[in-house]
Amino acid sequence: MRNDFINISSKDKQYPMYITSIEVDKIINALLEKANGGNYVELGYNDIQGLTISEKQYETVIKDLNNKEFIKTNGYSNMHELLYGIHRAKELGGFHKEMEILQMKLESLHEKANQNEKNAIEEFISKCNELFNGVSNIGGAIDAIKSISLLFGQ
Repeated sequence: MRNDFINISSKDKQYPMYITSIEVDKIINALLEKANGGNYVELGYNDIQGLTISEKQYETVIKDLNNKEFIKTNGYSNMHELLYGIHRAKELGGFHKEMEILQMKLESLHEKANQNEKNAIEEFISKCNELFNGVSNIGGAIDAIKSISLLFGQ
């Protein structure tokens, strides 16, 4: 019997261990761009160029965007209703910009502080790192960032 199938060994694609704010912003940008000013958009994982996360990680982001009321997705479809939260997040520069602003504030505060204050800040940053290490999803990261931002008058 003849075998008409070619066995091609391929290395499985490697995905990052966690979802970065850059990847979340790519998804938000794709949703807004494809909607082109409308309220509804059909968008799936394969529609977004340059994503480095897996399809399951993409689904996690979509679920969190729903939980944060940025979008509303009915069932398992790729049809999403854009809500005000997604526009507000984009207006503020997205999640990556929020992380950059927080980092700049911490660096500025660190530069202005005396040695005792610097030690306290380093301890604070260490605790923040512990908090972020325990975050298992985008929603948790967003909540952590908001909690930390409140300390800086945001």
